[in-house]
Amino acid sequence: MVRGLDSRGLLRQIDQIEVLNTKLTGFRVLKGIEVDILEDGGLNLPDAVLGRLDLVVGAVHSKFHLTRAQQTRRILKAMDPYPLMQTRGSSRATLRARPAVSAADTTASTSL
Repeated sequence: MVRGLDSRGLLRQIDQIEVLNTKLTGFRVLKGIEVDILEDGGLNLPDAVLGRLDLVVGAVHSKFHLTRAQQTRRILKAMDPYPLMQTRGSSRATLRARPAVSAADTTASTSL
């Protein structure tokens, strides 16, 4: 993982936040992370770790050459088995890459 938290670091942070939350009154610190949506639709951290978070934000950081249908399948798979907030609907490299998913694609089924 490039300059991000690996599973061990994220678990340590989760544990620290959970301890902090037992001491707080009136509000709670949420646990969340941005993860990379891999080419096959998997995420770059294991489900067992992600399942301990309150919010998971997924982003496409690579493989912009995939077709619209492949990108759509990739993102839909990333949202299963739990909801995933997606960011960067179009690549940071807007002059080189087309949007990962268009508004019309959001109603596509996973059987594309």
